Amino acid sequence: NLKNNGSRGVYLTLEESKESLLKTMKNLRLVDFDEKDLKIIDIGKMRRDHKDVEEEKNWFGIIKDYLDRKVKSENISLVVLDSLTALYSLSRSENLRNEVFHFFNYLRELEVTSFLITESSGNNAGSPSGVEDFLSDGLINLGYIESDGKVEWRIRCVKLRNSNHSPDYFMLSNTNGVFTATPENGFAANKDL
Repeated sequence: NLKNNGSRGVYLTLEESKESLLKTMKNLRLVDFDEKDLKIIDIGKMRRDHKDVEEEKNWFGIIKDYLDRKVKSENISLVVLDSLTALYSLSRSENLRNEVFHFFNYLRELEVTSFLITESSGNNAGSPSGVEDFLSDGLINLGYIESDGKVEWRIRCVKLRNSNHSPDYFMLSNTNGVFTATPENGFAANKDL
């Protein structure tokens, strides 16, 4: 989207460093974009630099304030939060489900395309709070299987509101910075993503 559609985006990382993300992107050959069009905001660095006040902060509010300022002033149309799971661990909310509900509505009101990453401890684990599945407009699972001593990545669109999509698993590969999703074609159906 950044390269092909002239979109501008912001990637908020709560744990992984900006340097690590850029290194991963380089390894995947995802380097053909202008860095002014993709702002990588290392919230994890802020957390490390201010450990003494980290627990007192309302990180949902901090992220909203940041996006309020940046989305309109810099014409941002794509927002990535990596990860929602890390944000949950920072939240001091007594009603996390309610906080997440309002956060999702806030993102919709911004009128941007949002990608919220959640993590699970295994291929069969559900989402940490259980509420994202219901609140999100789309849900894409990325997992892996081990086959003949190799790790093969699999992707599946579980949910995409108002869309007729395949719920099947696809093998995911990256060649020279181009991702390809290919039907499994004879791979054993492993429904444990």
